Amino acid sequence: MDIKRACADKGYDCAVVHHVLDKQQIEGYISPVSTDSIEAIGDKPFLYNEQSDHYLCPEGKLLKFTHIEGDGIKEAY
Repeated sequence: MDIKRACADKGYDCAVVHHVLDKQQIEGYISPVSTDSIEAIGDKPFLYNEQSDHYLCPEGKLLKFTHIEGDGIKEAY
């Protein structure tokens, strides 16, 4: 089967999906994820602590590293 185009809902709007589509030379039509929650954070940065390898969000919650998916394409916190 020779796939030239694919469409998906915003649940698939992530770097890994776009990377695979690009690599397979498939034109993707994916609804973008809303940026409302990102804009709510504004310019408050996530702070990274290199010594303990974790991020602290603007609300003060700890985000610990959990895993890497695929062939090192995606790291997750």
